[in-house]
Amino acid sequence: MCYDLDDLQEEIARFHPIGCAIIKYHPFGKIKLLYEIVNFKVSKMITMNLAVKKIELINWLTKQDEAMINKIDNLRKSSIEKVYSSRMSDSLGSKLKRSESDIKAGRMHSQDEVESYFNSKFGQ
Repeated sequence: MCYDLDDLQEEIARFHPIGCAIIKYHPFGKIKLLYEIVNFKVSKMITMNLAVKKIELINWLTKQDEAMINKIDNLRKSSIEKVYSSRMSDSLGSKLKRSESDIKAGRMHSQDEVESYFNSKFGQ
């Protein structure tokens, strides 16, 4: 994308209301404003392209059979599990496994039991 600095008046007026004043009174006004306009347009194009890709994928998914949708769902779940396991520390993971095994074995207490234990232990 190439801009002629002298022909930027309309672009500047659309994207930056005080752009004309910046160009007239700031020595690097044209360059700064040109950068802002190009940066805005590129970010807008990326956002629009991503939205279009998402819509195309959703449209494609509606035409697929259940087996394909299940494969995609499994891929999503496995990627979530990878992120989850990479962020969890080893000690936290071992504590989680121990607590799950305690729950399965029935080694758990209600909130009332825990409160009465601490009240009797610490005399509150």
